[in-house]
Amino acid sequence: MILDVLNCKHQGYDDAITFDTKKIIPVMDADIQMIQDFHAYILKIFSDEVLPEIAVKTCIDDYSQLLSIFPDPTGIKRAFAKIVEKIIQKPHAFSKAFIQKNIKDKDDYLNLDHNQWLHPCDKDIISEASYPDLFDKAIQDTAVKITGLYHVSSQEITNKAISDIIKNFSFETGEVFNYENNQNTIKMKYYCPKNF
Repeated sequence: MILDVLNCKHQGYDDAITFDTKKIIPVMDADIQMIQDFHAYILKIFSDEVLPEIAVKTCIDDYSQLLSIFPDPTGIKRAFAKIVEKIIQKPHAFSKAFIQKNIKDKDDYLNLDHNQWLHPCDKDIISEASYPDLFDKAIQDTAVKITGLYHVSSQEITNKAISDIIKNFSFETGEVFNYENNQNTIKMKYYCPKNF
């Protein structure tokens, strides 16, 4: 969340702190319907399940509600969270999630200086990419995956074809699910989070 706010500020959106979802996800009804139709089609092809008619709109509305929790321009939510953390003896468990207007990237979390870092799952992969670089790459990667899913949807679908496109990789768990032998093969061994 903090990285997204810092990235928005880096791109010139000084009011990113308000988490106005109309700016973060500027979708019109036609866009929502297009996304709904795409996901309904893919879900039907891959799993023969039916996507509820307003699933995408519900997800976007839920996302908007969730984001409304994090802005804390007055610092009251953060102060309350610190009291709870003191009681349960878990410093920074909740308070670091609240975003205030004065947030600055003084420790270069966005890596705008392009310092080297190791991939969290493979120490042989070294990068100097910044967070904005990775963000842009993720957008391009998503476009490639959506195009790939369109192509395989008109052919005989296999888990292998899907996994070759999606590469079911989780940065949360650091694992890749291998559809060949049903084993998770990669662990996030080289990851050490910074405190904000």
